[in-house]
Amino acid sequence: NGGFYRSTDNGVSWERRSDHFTIGLYYQEIFADPQNVDRVYSMDTRTWISNDGGESFEILGEANKHVDNHALWIDPDDTDHLIIGCDGGLYESWDRGRTYRWFENLPLGQFYRVEVDSLRPFYRVYGGTQDNSSVGGPSQTRTRRGARSADWFLTQGGDGFYSRIDPTNPNIVYAESQHAGLTRFDLETGERVSIRPEGALDEALVWHWDAPLIISPHNPARLYFAANRVFKTEDRGSSWTYASPDLTKGIDRNRLQMMGRVWGVDAVGKNRSTSIWGAIVSLAESPLQEGLLFAGTDDGMIQISEDGGDSWRAIPSIGNAVPDTTFVTDIQPSWHDANTVYVAFDNHKAGDYRPYIAKSTDLGRTWEVIHSDLPERGTVYTILEDIKNPDLLFAGTEFGAYFSRRELVRAGRGPAHDPGAGHGLPDPARRPGNRHVRPGVLHLRRARAAPRPHARLHGGRRRPAAGHRHPDVRGVEPRSGLAGRDVVERGQPGGGRHVPLLPQGRNPHPEGGARTGRPGGGGAR
Repeated sequence: NGGFYRSTDNGVSWERRSDHFTIGLYYQEIFADPQNVDRVYSMDTRTWISNDGGESFEILGEANKHVDNHALWIDPDDTDHLIIGCDGGLYESWDRGRTYRWFENLPLGQFYRVEVDSLRPFYRVYGGTQDNSSVGGPSQTRTRRGARSADWFLTQGGDGFYSRIDPTNPNIVYAESQHAGLTRFDLETGERVSIRPEGALDEALVWHWDAPLIISPHNPARLYFAANRVFKTEDRGSSWTYASPDLTKGIDRNRLQMMGRVWGVDAVGKNRSTSIWGAIVSLAESPLQEGLLFAGTDDGMIQISEDGGDSWRAIPSIGNAVPDTTFVTDIQPSWHDANTVYVAFDNHKAGDYRPYIAKSTDLGRTWEVIHSDLPERGTVYTILEDIKNPDLLFAGTEFGAYFSRRELVRAGRGPAHDPGAGHGLPDPARRPGNRHVRPGVLHLRRARAAPRPHARLHGGRRRPAAGHRHPDVRGVEPRSGLAGRDVVERGQPGGGRHVPLLPQGRNPHPEGGARTGRPGGGGAR
C-alpha cells in the first residue's frame, strides 16, 4: 500500500510508520536531520517535515518561496540552516523554513521550447519555461548593456511550452501551458484570449505534457493542435474542428512490461510515476505542399495526410533499425522536396540511448536510417534541414549539436558529422529541438529530459507584456495607456508599480491563479 518506512538495522527489517508518500515521477527525496534522529524531511510540492520519525508530517514554512521542492541541504552544525532547491531556484533559510532568502543571480531557467518572430532588425525571442510561464524578449537592443530583465515580458502562465508567432503580425503570440491551456495574446492591445478547443478536457483525449502546436506555413490563420487527435482552426483559434481520428497505436500500457514484468492494478503508484501515454508528440506541415501533414506519436506511430487531415495513412514501423514503439520526437518536412521527410526518434525510456534518424523520399513508403557516425550514446531530439542548402543538415542530441556538410545518407561511408557545431555552446542539460522558418536564424528548443530545480528567468525581474517593451527596441510600437506602461524597472525614474519576476510563493497557473494539488500545497502536475 505504499507509505513511509524506517529501518533501524541498516535495512535488514523495515517498519511502516505512516501512509505518507509523494509523486515518484517528480518528488521522491528524503533527508534526515544529522542531529535529531526523529526529524526527517520529505520533498514534495510543499516540503514536509516530521519530528516523530515519520509517524506524522506537517508542512514546512513556504512563505514567499516557490513550490515544487527537490533538493535539501541541512547544515550539520546548525540544523535550522537549510538550503532548498525547487522549481524556482535556490532558497536559504536560517530559521527552519519560517523565512527565506532567494538566490536571484543564478541563471537556471529551463526552457522547453523557443521561437523567434519576424521583427527587424532585432527579432524577439519567445519560449516556454518549466513551471515559470511563457516569456518573450528582444534578441538585441540599441543600449550598450543589451537586453535586460526589464525588457522581457509574460505571455502565458503555468508551465510554458510552445510559443508560435503569427508570421504576418508579430504582435499576435500563441502560448501554451499544460493540459491544452492555449491562449492567443495581442502584444499591441494586451488582450489575452483562451483558445483551448472546446471539449479539450474530454476523457477520450490524451494530451502530451507539451502538446504540439503549429501555424500553417500556407495560411497564418490556420493552426493545428494535437492531443491523440489533431485539432484544426481556420480563424486563429476562435473555433476548432477535428482533423483526424486517434492517430496513436492504441496500445494499452497496462499490458506492457516494466522492469521485466507486467504489473497488476495493485502495484504501488501504478501509472502515477509514468508519463502520459498515447498522444501525438510531433506535428508538421510541408512548407511546399499545402495540406501535407505529418504526425508522430509517443508509441512509435507516424501518420501522413495529403489532404489537410481528411484522411491519414499510418506507418506503424519504419523497419528493424528503429524499435516499433519508439517515441517520435521530431518530424522535419523538407524545404526542397515535398516527398522528402526526416524523423528523429527517442527510445531512452526503454534504456536505449542510441541515436535514431530516418529519411524518406517517397512520403514514408520506404525509409533509410541516416544517423551514420553520430556518437553511439546520445538520443536525437531534433533533425533540421537547412532552408537554402538541401545537403546541410543539423542534429540536436542529448549531448550536443551536430551538422553534416553532405546529405547524411551519402555520408555514411565516411565522417560526415562535425561535432564542432556545438563548440562554445553550454552542455545541453535538457533536450534541444525544433526550428523556425526565419532564414539565417537557427535555434534549438529545450525540453525537459528529467525534472530538475531551476531559477526564475533572467536572475532579476520580469513584467507583464501588455505590449510594453524597452523604447530602444525597434518594432511595432505598443499603444499608449496600456497596463504595461505602469510597470517599470526597479530604480528607473518615473515611479509606477514594479512586478517581481514571479509571484512569490505561488505556482503560476494557465488561468492566472495558484493551483492546488494535494492538501496543503500547489501541484506541478
